[in-house]
Amino acid sequence: MKYFNIILFLCCSSVVNGDDPSESLHFNLYYGQITHLNGESLNEFEQMIKSVYQDMAIPLEIVQSFPATPMLQYQVTRSFGNMKVGSFYAHNATGGRLHYADYSGSATVDHIMDNTYFGVNFQYRFLHTAHMRVFQSNQAGILQSNFEVTEKIKIWDQETSERTSFESTAYFMEPGLELDIVFLKVIHLGGYVGAKLFIYSLPYHLPNNKDAKLATGYKDYVKPDWIEANIALKIGVSLGKSP
Repeated sequence: MKYFNIILFLCCSSVVNGDDPSESLHFNLYYGQITHLNGESLNEFEQMIKSVYQDMAIPLEIVQSFPATPMLQYQVTRSFGNMKVGSFYAHNATGGRLHYADYSGSATVDHIMDNTYFGVNFQYRFLHTAHMRVFQSNQAGILQSNFEVTEKIKIWDQETSERTSFESTAYFMEPGLELDIVFLKVIHLGGYVGAKLFIYSLPYHLPNNKDAKLATGYKDYVKPDWIEANIALKIGVSLGKSP
């Protein structure tokens, strides 16, 4: 969050002190859907949980596995001719569940992932009409991810519950395309599609012990190693002359 505030301050300061009257500041809100693809270590983690319980004669089944979920993103950018530079902040949550129940009781394993993203955004306008623009977008940022695992077992009238939290940091790039339609010179509507690629990820670990890592085998660590497919609608306003 500290880096997001610094970038926002620089963008706002440059507008106040800028000499080019054609430059403008844009505030955008994106609401869309994020889908996790090719999350190999997450899939291995679910299979490991399933195998452990099967060894205890509890045939857990995967009933939910990190489905597509909504994402909200806030973005501020400043335009420089065909270029726009700015910062963003976004949030998303998803998860999975393994479950089994019979006449004697039930067993459930929930894993909830809470993700916060922030970073910088660079856009290049390659198509421009009177009221429509198309930008090639490139985001570079940091993911702060919290991963909570909750196990609940109920046998007759006895119930046990255990909860463990992990956290991870990852760095990503996200190329994408953005459509921007201008109304009344200051209102912007549009859409966005992109794919988030994680270029370096730390394994999930206990909050106070980075050496206590979540793993499915010897040095087979669970970490943000997936690809995120993003699609969103955009609404925004601009201050100054729209590019």
